[in-house]
Amino acid sequence: MNKTLFAAALAVLAVGAQAQVYSTSFEAPTFSVGDLNGQDGWSSTNSGTPTWTISGDRAKTGTQSVKWSDAGVPSTSSFAWRDVSSFATNPVPGLTASFSVFIEQNSAASRRFGFDVFYDSSDWTRLVIDKNTGIFANTNIGSGTLSQVGTLGTAAAGRWVDISVSINFVTRAVSAKVDGINIAMPSLSAATTQASDIDLFRGLNNPLSGETGLAYFDDVTYEAVPEPTTMALLALGAVVANRRRNKR
Repeated sequence: MNKTLFAAALAVLAVGAQAQVYSTSFEAPTFSVGDLNGQDGWSSTNSGTPTWTISGDRAKTGTQSVKWSDAGVPSTSSFAWRDVSSFATNPVPGLTASFSVFIEQNSAASRRFGFDVFYDSSDWTRLVIDKNTGIFANTNIGSGTLSQVGTLGTAAAGRWVDISVSINFVTRAVSAKVDGINIAMPSLSAATTQASDIDLFRGLNNPLSGETGLAYFDDVTYEAVPEPTTMALLALGAVVANRRRNKR
């Protein structure tokens, strides 16, 4: 076998297997206590007093996390997100996101916390939990109406709950996991090919006003894995063809 060709094939396989990953636990010096908006590519639509902040009050890993609170805030932001253009402009067959959320005991049950994934179509995937045992999601892709899709074994308030979402753009399947519980999510439409936004999200249930919420988010990871199959087949095909020529 030609050594140069073999080395090239291995290099192609290695590139094909690489994943694009963003992971953070919101620690210094990358993040400093204060408004999250503008730190390490993160954005939020805060108005007036920031709703999304880097806080040293509580953390799952390290000493800092993202805090959401609407106590005394005149206008609150539902979303905090980081630019995922590196994933969105290079379509991939699979995408996962994971994080942990801690809902304080004194947070109102009407304040729910989770994630939103927006796509390049009118679709979006939304899942939230309340301080009790409720798990809620949109059961129609792109709908803002949430239904209860699961029940936690233990109330969420006062502890860290792990949440993740997995998206397959090839099969159109979307699934989530909350505290180890598998949640079936609505499938993507045929028009959807990639994600444009992955957001930490605060949802509201009745009453919409007159109550306040307090929660923390930590250990956020976004991962997009490029499709290695085609590249691998091309590389292996080249190796096999070269081997056959050498045997003649």
